[in-house]
Amino acid sequence: MILACSSLKTPLENSTDGWNQECRAKLTDRTYSPLNRLKNYFNDKITYFLEHGLSCECALPKMALETSQLNEVMRGAIKYSFDSMASVLAQTIREAQVADEINCKDDADMLANMINSALQGIIIRVQIDQSIVPLEQFVALIFTNILQEKSPS
Repeated sequence: MILACSSLKTPLENSTDGWNQECRAKLTDRTYSPLNRLKNYFNDKITYFLEHGLSCECALPKMALETSQLNEVMRGAIKYSFDSMASVLAQTIREAQVADEINCKDDADMLANMINSALQGIIIRVQIDQSIVPLEQFVALIFTNILQEKSPS
């Protein structure tokens, strides 16, 4: 008997997989250009907060702070979730670089890890401020200063 992969994962991995799969679907949807997939990914985050409230429970950043030092299994599950999202984000950034949609030529894996980590802090800030502005500013900064979106010619 072969067990499904999800049965070998922790409950935390299973719960974050659903969200990761939604994000992954946005970032790999080939009906959009890589740059537009990145924009859709971040716009979905803004929309999520606007639809579900600014104090919605975003468990991953909170759990990372609270439990990662207490339990090796939890730390591994949180790392798995972060790494999984950073990987698909990096691939989309690479595709945007190859498609010449962004000027930034820095290492896509490094960019994805930095963006993903910063996003977790921004999510906490949105909840503290009870304002979507930090996330909107973050997204603008990502496309203008970090990825350096090219102007349409």
